[in-house]
Amino acid sequence: MFDFRPHEIALVFPSTGGSYDEAGSYIPGDSPPDEVIDAHVDVLSGSEYERAQKVAADTNVIIYIDYRDDLDERIKVRHKGKTYSVSALISQGGLDETLALYAKEVE
Repeated sequence: MFDFRPHEIALVFPSTGGSYDEAGSYIPGDSPPDEVIDAHVDVLSGSEYERAQKVAADTNVIIYIDYRDDLDERIKVRHKGKTYSVSALISQGGLDETLALYAKEVE
């Protein structure tokens, strides 16, 4: 779809398991480091926004990255000081070359 990735994004992975101490207080697990990768970030407007709503509700950006199979909807993305939650990951064209992350701003 896109032969270039002009933007840099950070993939924010969820923290790994946590535990409870003897007093019953929750201790969060470790967070893996963010991974900075190249991407194409497409901010949606008008008819693009309406089409994206049919795929994943509340989508306001689609982020295109090289295909990878180690991501799921728990991932967050940081780009230009904004954080996005991912509601759908779709292989473009089914060829496992480009992965589209349908996302919405959360913070």
